[in-house]
Amino acid sequence: MNEERLLILKMVEEGRITAEEGVELLDALSAKNDTKTDERENDGWRKLEKHGEEFAQKIEATVEKFSKSLEDILEGGLGEKLQGIPKVLAKIPFVNVITEDNHVFQDCFYGSFQPDLAAIPVSLRTNNGSIAVEGWDQERYKLVVTQKIRGKDRETALQKAIDVQLLESAEGIEKLALNIPEKQGIIISYHLYLPKKESYILELVSQNGTCKVENLAASKVEIETVNSPIHAKQLQAQTISGATSNGRCNFEQVNGTIVRQRTANGAIHFQGSGEKIYCESTNGAIRTILVPSDFPFVEMILRTTNGSVTCQLPQDNNLGVKVNASTTLGKVNVRYRNFIASVQERISGSYQLKGEAKGDESDGQVINIDAKVSSGSITIIGDDDDLPK
Repeated sequence: MNEERLLILKMVEEGRITAEEGVELLDALSAKNDTKTDERENDGWRKLEKHGEEFAQKIEATVEKFSKSLEDILEGGLGEKLQGIPKVLAKIPFVNVITEDNHVFQDCFYGSFQPDLAAIPVSLRTNNGSIAVEGWDQERYKLVVTQKIRGKDRETALQKAIDVQLLESAEGIEKLALNIPEKQGIIISYHLYLPKKESYILELVSQNGTCKVENLAASKVEIETVNSPIHAKQLQAQTISGATSNGRCNFEQVNGTIVRQRTANGAIHFQGSGEKIYCESTNGAIRTILVPSDFPFVEMILRTTNGSVTCQLPQDNNLGVKVNASTTLGKVNVRYRNFIASVQERISGSYQLKGEAKGDESDGQVINIDAKVSSGSITIIGDDDDLPK
């Protein structure tokens, strides 16, 4: 490039071209060099984006396989499945070499709640076992407590069984709470049926076991487990929270004012509506499908370290959408009606996109999306578009 500049200056000096022509040639040479530099930089960023996407996909696949294996092991028969499972699972307290058979015992409790309670407190806790809660059309509740006990025969196992006691009253109880202490060699699971006509304050806690809630209305729902997935379906509440360390967190047909989903190793799926929606994972993808709601302003905060983020929105002409998205290794893609980017650049190695799609009416609903990813891409689309596989 320096040789080309010297040649142009020499041509001006010798009078072969005018000074104005020399300036034009120098400008053209500089522009050509800038174009080549930009092309090299763009090629480099494209390679990094592709690398980030591929890495995120590998993490997602590995975590999903791990979550499925963990779920199968915890929910199914343990004996034969212990061979070939990831070594990390050996840290789970009750996953040991099993030389005795499992024997199943069940206790069934029926009862009613006191009338005119604004919200009925329900708390179920277990260390090793699943928890399922669902609404039904009966007037009374039904609680099934299942004990899986290891023993050489049924009589020996029965001697180890825990005597489960549940407070009952002819006038009805004001709350339902059960917390059975951990006992070696026993897995305790709950299946609770609650009258759908009532509202509840629901707390479910398990160390090693799937937690499920379905077809219920509540003022507050808190679901917590460590080494298992969380599933919520057809659930309506003011506040809904689901947290696990190793496992998926799936919310389907969920409607809440404040919704929180968190996992360290696992995918997050949300389908429903909320005024404030928080989804956070370390290793795993986040998939959100927002349905129409009456909230005037919806805030979505989506965070994952290794994994992609996909957000599908209602395609409504009166809906306004604001986006603030960034990724370090990956790309941001917004395919939504009338979306205009105000910022689209790389800052300190991070790809950042800010923009807005205005609704036809100034007082229409507004959805604010704040999404951040380290390795993986971010995709925001309307519900008339196909979700990425």
